[in-house]
Parts: sequence; C-alpha cells; structure tokens
Amino acid sequence: MKDFGNIRFSGTFRDYQARVLQNANRHLADRRIHIVAAPGSGKTILGLELIRGLGKPAVVLSPSVIIRQQWGERFEGSFLPEGENADGYVSFDLKTPALITSVTYQALHAAMNRLQLDDRDEETGESENFTGFDLIKTMKEAGVKTVCLDEAHHLRSEWQKALESFLKKLGSDITLIALTATPPYDSKANEWKRYHDLCGDIDEEIFVPDLVAQKTLCPHQDYVIFNYPTQEELQMINERRAKAVAQAQAELKSGIFAQAVQESGILFKWANFEEEIYARPEEFASLLMAAAVSGVKLSARAQRLVADYSDRKLSSDDLERAMQLIIDRPDLFGRERAEELRGRLESRMMLDRGRVCIENNAAVEKAFISSVGKLDSIAQIARSEMNNLGKNLRMLILTDFIKKDLVSLIGSTEKLTTMGTVPIFEQVRRSCSADIALLSGTLVILPDKILPRIKEMAKSADVGFSSAPIEGVGYSRVNFQGSNKNKVSLITEAFNKGLFQILVGTKALLGEGWDSPCINSLILASFVGSFMLSNQMRGRAIRTDRNDPQKASDIFHLVTLDPTVSDRPAGADWDTVSRRFDCFMAPAYSSRVIESGTDRLDIIKPPFNAQTVPQLNGRMLALAADRERMKKSWEVSYRATPTQKPEVSDTVETEGVPVKLGGGSLTTAILTAVLFGILILIVMAALCVPFWIRLVLVLILAGIGIPVCIMLFKKANGASNPLENFRIASDAVLETLKKVGVITSRDAKSEIFSENGKLFAALKGGTQREKQVYSQALGELLSPIDNPRYVLMGDSNGVNSMAVPSAVGNKKENAEILASLLKNRMQVVYTRSEKGRAALMLCRKNSVMGQAKKVNVKRASI
Repeated sequence: MKDFGNIRFSGTFRDYQARVLQNANRHLADRRIHIVAAPGSGKTILGLELIRGLGKPAVVLSPSVIIRQQWGERFEGSFLPEGENADGYVSFDLKTPALITSVTYQALHAAMNRLQLDDRDEETGESENFTGFDLIKTMKEAGVKTVCLDEAHHLRSEWQKALESFLKKLGSDITLIALTATPPYDSKANEWKRYHDLCGDIDEEIFVPDLVAQKTLCPHQDYVIFNYPTQEELQMINERRAKAVAQAQAELKSGIFAQAVQESGILFKWANFEEEIYARPEEFASLLMAAAVSGVKLSARAQRLVADYSDRKLSSDDLERAMQLIIDRPDLFGRERAEELRGRLESRMMLDRGRVCIENNAAVEKAFISSVGKLDSIAQIARSEMNNLGKNLRMLILTDFIKKDLVSLIGSTEKLTTMGTVPIFEQVRRSCSADIALLSGTLVILPDKILPRIKEMAKSADVGFSSAPIEGVGYSRVNFQGSNKNKVSLITEAFNKGLFQILVGTKALLGEGWDSPCINSLILASFVGSFMLSNQMRGRAIRTDRNDPQKASDIFHLVTLDPTVSDRPAGADWDTVSRRFDCFMAPAYSSRVIESGTDRLDIIKPPFNAQTVPQLNGRMLALAADRERMKKSWEVSYRATPTQKPEVSDTVETEGVPVKLGGGSLTTAILTAVLFGILILIVMAALCVPFWIRLVLVLILAGIGIPVCIMLFKKANGASNPLENFRIASDAVLETLKKVGVITSRDAKSEIFSENGKLFAALKGGTQREKQVYSQALGELLSPIDNPRYVLMGDSNGVNSMAVPSAVGNKKENAEILASLLKNRMQVVYTRSEKGRAALMLCRKNSVMGQAKKVNVKRASI
C-alpha cells in the first residue's frame, strides 16, 4: 500500500484553514476533531490535510456518490506530485481499500450488515454485494486508523448505528475527523446528544460572515417572492378544509374522546396523572372539553382545568390537540384506539409527520406548496435577473420532482398546473429569452444550438451521446451513456462556459455536493424547511468564482400566502421559509447588522393583500437588481477592528426587562435615608447629653448612614435601569448554567450592549452549542410566561414573575440557584400540581412579563 511520504498540499491554506490546522494537535488529544464550516469553505482540503498529518490509512464516509468522488478528485488535484495519478492512493470500494478509501454511508451500512447494496433511484445510486464480506477484518488488515465523516449531520438514521458499531469493532485507537456545514442545531435534545456523543464538542466553527469578509464566499442576499393561490386553488383549499372539519366533527360524534377519557381513568385517579396533566394542560383541557361535548360528566378538578379555557367554544384546534394527545399516549388511552385513530387520520391526509392537522392539513398544505402562482413567480424572477445580468446570468432553479410525464406539454399552450422540473422549464421557456437546460437523473433537455458543442465535449470525455428533438421549440432530449456522474460533469462544464443561462434541476441531484462556482442566482423551488438541507442548497450559489471576482449572488425563496390572513405572512410556505432563515446569516435590508431570521427582511410588512403583495415583490426585485448595494452592505456590516474581529453568536434581542431585578428599591432607599435623618435629629435634640457626645454620635450615624443610603440608592437606580436589569438577568442565567454544569467552558462570558433603543445579549467564548443554550435560556426567562415546570413569583399577585428556563428547570434546586442570582427574593413554585397550576395561571394573567416586548433569539455578528 502507498504511504503519505511524498504527499503535500500544493496550494496555500486560507487563514482560517491554517488556524484550524495549527490548533489540530490540541483538538486531537481525545482522538476526535469536530469542524463546522459553511459550504464552499474548503472542508475537503482541511480533511485531507488532517488525514495526511495523521499519516495512517483512512476511510472517508460521505452521504452521496458525488461527494465521495470529490475526495479522490481533490486529493489527486491538490496533494499528489505532478505526473502521478491516484491509483493505489485512493479507492472507492470497501473491498479493496487503499491509503484513502472514500465510500458512502450507505455502503458502510450495507457492508456492516452484509447486505446487497442496490440503492438505485432516479437521481443517484450504487450497487454492491456485501453478502459474506468481513468488513472489519479487511479494514484491520489494511491498517485503517483514521475515519473521516464528511457532512456528519447526516448521521441521524440507521447509518449512525452502523457507524458506531464499525468504530467500536475497529478498536479504541481510531482517530475520528467530523466535518459538516450544518450541525443539527435544530434537532431534538436526544438527537443532538447522539450526534455529540459520536462527534464530540465542536472544536472549530467557520461562519459565513468570516468567509465573505475573507472573500472565500461571495456576497449574497435572500429575497422572498410572494404569490396567492388562484381562485380555483382557493376553492379547492376551502373545500378540503371544510371536508377535514367535517371529518373531525365525525370523530367527535363517534365517542372516541369520551371512551379515551373514561377508560384511561383520569377522572377517577386524577392525582396519578396530575404531573403529566399540568405538563400538557391545554391538550388535556381540549380532550376533556371534547369528552364533555360527547356527554361525559367531568370531575370538579377536570372542570377547574377546563375553566382556564372557558372563554372559547370547542374549536378545530381543540380537536387537533385532543386527537394528538390520544395518538401520542397509546399507553394511557389504549394502543388499539391510538393506532386506529392514526390510520383514519393518515388516510384523510390529516396527519403530517406525526402532527394532527385539520384546517391546515397535508392536503391543504400541498395545495399551497404546489400553487401555480409559483410558476409565475419563477418566470418573473428569471426575466428580472436576465434583464439585470444578460448573458452573464447563471441561474440555478432547484425543485423536488422531475414530472417527466409532462414533457408533452413543452411547446404546447396547455396550462401548467403543478411544480416540477418540466413545468418550471416550460414556464420559463414561454416567458424568458434566456437559454435554458434541464438536468435530472432521468431527463436532460438542452437547447439545440449548443448540441454540437456538447457532442464535442462528450466525445473528448469518451461519453456516448444521443439526442431527440422536441418538435417546434428548439430544444432536444439528450442521453449520455454511463452513470449520472458523466451527465452532471458535462452539463456543469457547459453551464460554466455560458452555453446556457438557466439550469433547472432537482435537489436530490444538485442540492448537495455538486459544485458549480459560476452560479450567481438561485431559486429555491423546493419545499425543504430544515436548516441542514436548505443550507446545503443555498451553498450552491455562495461560492466564489475565480473567473468572476466581482460575483454577488441573489437567492430567491417562493411563498404562497394564505389569503385569509392579512396582518402577517401566513401559510405552510411561510412556515417553511421561516425555519430556513433561522440559521441563514446575511445583512438586514435596512440596517447595518448581519443576522439570521426573517426579521432582517424588514420590508415585509402588513397589510398583505392582492394590491400590496405585487408592490412588495417589485421592491424585492429592485433590491435584488442592485448587487453593488448588496455587496456594500456586507462591507459596512462586518468590519473587524485592529484588535478584535466580530464574533458570531446566538443573540437575544429585547426592548427591556419589566421586572426589577437586583434587589434595589427606591422606597427602601428613601425610608432608610429618612430613618437615619430622624435618628440624627433625635440625637441633636437631646440637650441633656453633652455636646461633644452628641457630635460623636451624629458623626457615627452619618458615617454609617451615608454609605448605606448611597448603596441603596445605587441599587434602586440599577433596578430601574433597563440595561442594568438586563445585565443582571443575563449574568444570572449564565452563572446558573455554569453551576448546574450545562456550560463548562471557562472563557464563556455574557456580552451586553444596547443599540437603537434595543438591548442585546450574547455569549462570548464557549462552544457554539453553549451559546445556543445560553441564548435560548435567557430568551425563555425574558419572554411571557407559558407553561414552565417552575415559575419564579416575585409577589403574591404574580405581577413580578418570570419563567424558569427549561435548560435549568428540571430540578427545584437549579431553579433556586437562578432565583438567588436574580436578587429579587423570588419564590420558586412547582407548576405541575393543582396548587402550582393556580399560581401559574395567576402569573400568566398578571405578570408584567406578559406585556413585555417581543424577545428575539437569532444568530448575529457582535
């Protein structure tokens, strides 16, 4: 087997790469290094250099064949001496390992379980028979000591189980390198724990603003283009909603809620379920309300719980919550009943990813998502961007489905009624002068005028080529021999050369791992909402292009609005985009700050109606046209000082803390001053006492009273100072998290500042996960009280009360630590009992936190 003796990186490491490599030995003390870096930041080069430095044979695991191949290409192009090829250095087959064996997670899973790998779908796939193959023996004989996980965020499935078993059987002397652009920050606590247990703490994180500042990624901005459903679509939506409501009412009449309540025994053994009931009070109240409508007589305790929500009639939301509770707790309400209900809801499209939906059920969401208006939006964007950039436009449109059966519509005048690569291609072709290509696993369409060039390129690459014209449109269906890799490589080269301006493709083929640095405009016509997948798709457009040093990219998101709501953006599409934006960072439209979240799209303001939405779209497209302004916004929003560069952190933003903290009271300070004044007057009036004694006593009282009064007035002033209150709250949260062991980094400290009338707090130092936990905890403390396990009551009427954040609210002693640090003599109240529930409702009703301004938790540069 080859070795790393003559292997060296032939280029120059970027600043942040050099920093990571310089710190690598320290991070590798526990045989693990975990690096997070945005798409396009050079993770593959970093991984290869780390592997080279360790000097032992390595297995590299990737989520797709395209990414798997890139490891070999990068190694050959950037590490091998000139004139030497990768044979013997790189293998893509677990059965024949080399110095670097690059394979997919799918292949590892199949090999560990000795299965036939036959994962051929319409986009990517590979086939290999691992029946009877001893993977561990083969790896040990090859001397594998390093395992590198590329895009490690994919490890939330059976792949992780196979990988954990693989690492365990290889032995304790394996070194693990974990690389990802998108750690699963938005995952559930148990999913994050599994990810963390495998990959370890995040040792280095390289953020998008850093990369734009260093010109490793290009300046870019996100824009949202809105549309409304057509009248036909809206009629269909209303019919589906009405049908779903009728079906939910049928469930109510069926008696299922009455049966669930009676057979669970809740009404007769309330104390046995008290903690759980008050942990999910609204769900249980909805169930009891539904049961009461079905004829069940509620107990006194049940009536008191329902009374908390007595200001409303039984609604579709109540029925959703009641059915959700039955499905979620088959152990309480009966597995047979829960599964029967689940089956009925699924058949009626009223269950979406385990969530019960009546009025906004899967059928309704699908109608919004597939709105024909999106096709008009895409065509409008394409025309605008073509006008802006002309032949320099390199637009990628990513969607979820191919819709190959609709090819017959190309060149026709038939109405397009669904989303997919073919309808998008045809809509753009009908309304835009650009040359367009379509690339998917099973369908390729190219302009006829570029086919001679494509044929030459295919011949040079030794790839078979054939084409069949689509009558009357100047386009042809094209076939390439061999794997998808061949067609992707050739079409990408043609795109880079400008043979066409717009490429329509599927996210499965082009959404992750594919690289085409020329892209300067991206339309996400995909319905993916998760941070991980959407960040990967967005990463296609933000790479720099050596052939276009001034490149700046526009990224467009499509939203079909719910016309029944005018005071805010609403609908399934907007929810999807909002989830995406939680971790996208870019400059705000109208202020000098780089942050995440949809708030930075600050021109999106109500009302939303048929007149205002076209105007809003026009403003969006006008902003998108001004790429120079957008580039300038990056420069002025992210400037490092000579001594300190901006740090990206999860940031809490609020307009104030209405509860006075710190123990200071102006009344106490005044009363104390008056008391000392009276004592001095009494002493001075005591004429029977010699003057010198009175003078000494007055001096003693003044010496004690003046410092005490100054201290009390300072405390009182601090308690009425919003910034000081905010500081006390943030420091208390951080100190509590440290005391209970949630934050362990010694250099972690809270950073407080004010700007434009708003207060900001963030954790500086510490790991990214610690920053996220801190900001989430502080946000919960400062937000209106919802349903915490513990609440801090400042007085008997609940006015000065705050919620104990969930990160520390699992134990009473943790809540007491927080209460003591807030210095306001708050009482810790457990809310999972009838008495505690009454106190909680009092706090929710009377607390000044309920009138507090909105608290935002978002990622920002500070």
